[in-house]
Amino acid sequence: MITKLVDRVLTVGALLSFTVMIAVVLLQILARYALPFRVHWTEEAARFSFLYTVAFASGLAMKNKAFVNVDLLPISLRGTARIVLELFIDAVTLAFLTVLFLHARRFVAIGARQTSSSLRIPMNNLFFITIVIAVGMAFFVVVRMIQTVRNREVVQAGGDRTIGEAVVVDQNAVHEIEEIIHSSNWQPD
Repeated sequence: MITKLVDRVLTVGALLSFTVMIAVVLLQILARYALPFRVHWTEEAARFSFLYTVAFASGLAMKNKAFVNVDLLPISLRGTARIVLELFIDAVTLAFLTVLFLHARRFVAIGARQTSSSLRIPMNNLFFITIVIAVGMAFFVVVRMIQTVRNREVVQAGGDRTIGEAVVVDQNAVHEIEEIIHSSNWQPD
């Protein structure tokens, strides 16, 4: 339940900030070529909305394992060694995100004393993205750790599927092989 809520909040946040970025850039282009006046704040607003898009999407990227990684070692391992390595990697990632969160709070506090040059808004509104990044990513790291422990039978077998999905796929494969054997009139030697 909470996973769906966090996913929904991050998705809506990413879509809204991306939409704002596109609208601001279009306004900037329109003002440059079609309007009799310039809009001086569009570059800064586009940059801020881009940063918020990245902040919201980072948690979703963690959820979907969309970050670039080198997985030669985890793929080559089986059983308990693979589970331990995946949990270790997630624990190190979680430790990093915890440190990021702790320092981000001070970073946001410093931003309250500064304002942006064009929009004249407090910079803590922008610096808050570091908290969004840390919390969003950390949440899905914890979810992934829980799923790794719950699905350890599948991980031990070397798959990334849940047990139910693995059984369905294996049954479908057996049926396909049986159909091929019966349709070709193949007889064992």
